[in-house]
Amino acid sequence: MRRLLLVIPTVLGASAELVDPTVDLNRYIENPAVFVENTEPPHVPLMPFPSRELAMENDWARSPFYLSLDGDWKFHFAMRPELAPQGFYRPDFDDASWPVIRVPSTWQTQGYDHIIYRNVPMELHPYDPPRVPDTYNPTGCYRRSFEIPQAWQGREIFLHFDGVQSAFFVWVNGRYVGYSEDGMTAAEFRITDLVRPGKNVVAVKVLRWSDGSYLEDQDMWRFSGIYRPVYVFSTPVAHIRDVFVRTDLDAQYRDATLRVEVDLKHYQDGSLNGYRLEAELLDREGKSVAKFDGTASGAGSEAKLTLEQPVQNPHKWSDEKPYLYRLLLTLRAPSGEALETIVQRVGFRKVEVRNRQLLVNGVRVEIRGVNRHEHNPELGRTMTPELMRKDIELMKQFNVNAVRLSHYPNDPRWYDLADEYGLYLVDEVNAECHAGEWLSDVPAWTPAFLNRFIRMLERDKNHPSVILWSTGNECGLGRSHFAMADYARKRDPSRLLYHQSNRPDGTAPYVDVDGPRYPSPGRLRNLIAEAKRPIVLGEYAHAMENSLGHFDQFWDLVRSEPVFQGGFIWDWVDQGLREKLVLTPDRSPHGNHGGLMGRPAIVNGRRGKAVSLSGLDDWIEVPRDRSLDITVAPLTVSLWVYPREWFGPSVFVAKGEQYGLQQKDPQTLEFWVMGRRRTSVEARVPGDWQFNWHHVAGIYDGSSLAIYIDGQKVASQPFAEPLQERPFPVNVGRNSETQRENYQGWLTNAIIDEVRILPAVADVAELMAGRGSPERAALWLDFDVFEDKGSHLVYGASNFCINGVIFADRAPQPETWQMKAAHAPVRVEAIDLANGRLRVRNFYSFTNLNELDVQWQLVGDGKVLQSGTLKLDVPPQQDREVRIPIRQPQLQPATEYFLLIQFLLPEDQLWAKRGHEVAFAQFRMPWSPPQPTPVNLSSLPALDVRDEGNRVTINGRDWSASFDKQTGTLASLRYQGRELLVQGPVLNVWRAPIANELSRWGIAEAEWWRGAGLDQLRHQVQDM
Repeated sequence: MRRLLLVIPTVLGASAELVDPTVDLNRYIENPAVFVENTEPPHVPLMPFPSRELAMENDWARSPFYLSLDGDWKFHFAMRPELAPQGFYRPDFDDASWPVIRVPSTWQTQGYDHIIYRNVPMELHPYDPPRVPDTYNPTGCYRRSFEIPQAWQGREIFLHFDGVQSAFFVWVNGRYVGYSEDGMTAAEFRITDLVRPGKNVVAVKVLRWSDGSYLEDQDMWRFSGIYRPVYVFSTPVAHIRDVFVRTDLDAQYRDATLRVEVDLKHYQDGSLNGYRLEAELLDREGKSVAKFDGTASGAGSEAKLTLEQPVQNPHKWSDEKPYLYRLLLTLRAPSGEALETIVQRVGFRKVEVRNRQLLVNGVRVEIRGVNRHEHNPELGRTMTPELMRKDIELMKQFNVNAVRLSHYPNDPRWYDLADEYGLYLVDEVNAECHAGEWLSDVPAWTPAFLNRFIRMLERDKNHPSVILWSTGNECGLGRSHFAMADYARKRDPSRLLYHQSNRPDGTAPYVDVDGPRYPSPGRLRNLIAEAKRPIVLGEYAHAMENSLGHFDQFWDLVRSEPVFQGGFIWDWVDQGLREKLVLTPDRSPHGNHGGLMGRPAIVNGRRGKAVSLSGLDDWIEVPRDRSLDITVAPLTVSLWVYPREWFGPSVFVAKGEQYGLQQKDPQTLEFWVMGRRRTSVEARVPGDWQFNWHHVAGIYDGSSLAIYIDGQKVASQPFAEPLQERPFPVNVGRNSETQRENYQGWLTNAIIDEVRILPAVADVAELMAGRGSPERAALWLDFDVFEDKGSHLVYGASNFCINGVIFADRAPQPETWQMKAAHAPVRVEAIDLANGRLRVRNFYSFTNLNELDVQWQLVGDGKVLQSGTLKLDVPPQQDREVRIPIRQPQLQPATEYFLLIQFLLPEDQLWAKRGHEVAFAQFRMPWSPPQPTPVNLSSLPALDVRDEGNRVTINGRDWSASFDKQTGTLASLRYQGRELLVQGPVLNVWRAPIANELSRWGIAEAEWWRGAGLDQLRHQVQDM
């Protein structure tokens, strides 16, 4: 990579004097050894309050020491760092012409840059860690002013970013503050010496890609910007810098020891000797449970206090009963003056493994989990409090009690909600290197890996919802992971360890819980038989589009095999992204209008307008239509192209691998078709190829394939076969079959105009001249008209990000109900249905079924015939036989009878209203209704049957039916002279494949079915 210079001042000591106005940018963004500069040590989120009363409310916005910087910022976008405005960070820089951008947000959802989705590969190109592209590395410059209150004079002041991706530099009042990578954890800077009362200016430069991007190769949309909250806060000079709260339960899981480790810091290098810390534990109602304190000693400016307090039989925290206490910590000066009060919520719980089982508070728990990406269809990675709360409420309503934070630490507010609502969390380090799993074992990268893990653990260590630390996803197993595990064991032995590699399969030597990935129920039985640890599947039941079949088989195993305790479905929410819907009309008779995908530009073309494709996931999508499924000659594919810099294979137009035109390498043009195998003809591009308009065409006339460039046939190849129909749409600028979620590289970098696909041997000269007949075409795109049709949800390079059990707008899918039923914590089994005898099994860990309302109904033909309630006393993880007082009614002919049992919430909960159905069971009653009175056929009028030519016709009163002897099908059905049929029924064994049956990840069963001809049955009449 060439050397890049970023004009920023460096720091000299604490004064931040300018020393060198130029710093080598690559020393930061292409150097795995540099990932932070001048950041504060990581700590739990803390906010000082001036009084006990305000601290008890724990509303940061009401603290006089908190200043949110969320809102409108001035913004400048550049395609690469050197195009960013020089000196933009200076207070007197004129940003009047800059637009504003919402913070927090991803800049891609605010209309800047290109939206790119990938699974395994990086979206940058080429893959060359730690280097990143020079020609394209989008850079956002942010500016805003903020007011420092006069009352903050003499206090410490910090600037806090909850999430910026992927790397950023910060200035305040023109002085360089610092640098940070890891877009998924906080970066905090001390700015005490750089601000003044009144107006101040903060400037931030964010780069889309850095060496840190190679550790952020997750299966998701790749976003950039200041996408989580930003704030400034103030503390006293002597401050509670960090708190670590631990709760340990005794051997009976009754009484607890509350252990509070507090880090104090004096920021003016004064002594902390004699500073006193007062702690008070309060219950949910605000009643004081315990008070205790400690005093710092020694002459240093940093001190660690460890306080321990026994607590008799506290309420325990669990997913079912998430009871939270408040811990108030007040720091007092030696004089007795109260300097600040902070608050932490405390949940008393213990997590451990015994007898190959994962236990919470001594009890085996089920992990009814999902994997969850942070995804907002409007704002990308930016989550609002309302959307986070919506997610958790839906999870609880659909019997989800655990979330794997795949694959990065989430917004800090998510953990607060999980504590409050009751969810078990697997907190996962932001370190996925799927495209190069060897990185985790490279010593030069280990400090960067470990820094990310430390930042996660130190930020989230006080949340009772976090029960496992995950050392990463799909990044192999290397020395970096062992370093993380060592840190976790020493720093926080109260939690368990988890690892999610593909190889080894969801395990590591140091883990406490194994997490195999995507086993079948059969393979899972083998894993259970050999298990040495609890099994909680890291990813399973891949829920792409309509899926989750046979899901109950997994949960039959959970309920029968103690070592298998559940898992995390892949995944929670479809990653649909709301974008403008812009169509360009097709002038053929078929109306195959093209939709603009990504951010193609509309520019001047060969004639009229054209589309400019950047190579960064821009293309034109043409929905599938039979008119484009051309499987026999002739075929013509034609277009005008203005090629630019070659990024890689440049597909000009293609219908998957069925047929297409592309520039396969810098010197070669290719026209291909798919017969028995992929066959192509190739030609060298002319010497003036780049940055000039050229007409290209591929023609299949039934005997040969030919390429035309600028009207001249330049190559041909014998070929005489029918074409395979490939189930993929026509794309301009992309191959929709091969350039999908696992495509490594960029797409077509060219301007394209006048795309034609014809089931004919076209006159190339006519097409070059802009003439020809759209009426004969299957596709005729001029790109001269573009129509705004509102908005739609897009999924980028592939539907492989449509994996959620809920839609992007949070509407449930059919599979959501399947998940709820399989996860249900109550099951009912029939013993003697006719006499109402049933067995009720309680799979809750901490809830007796007497805490639910139980109702039953006897239903016949949809009508409630009998109903009642049940009073059950079934302790957790036990079962009881019960009897429902049903009476057999007078049975009616042709009537089905069902017994319905519902388990309902008896009162409002945080996550659902009274009457919400937690579980249900339904049984068909084993009764035999009398048969209907048969019709006396002799009383019916006689039928007239006529066998004439190719038809057999049956005539009755006011109706007739005709059968075709040649096709063997019902050909006509008439009533009172009116024809009721368009076509009679034929045998059809085909159904639309679901997405998992089309995906080449695993087995694409649908290709087998098509290969067997099940989609195009041929019928032959044997007899009639």
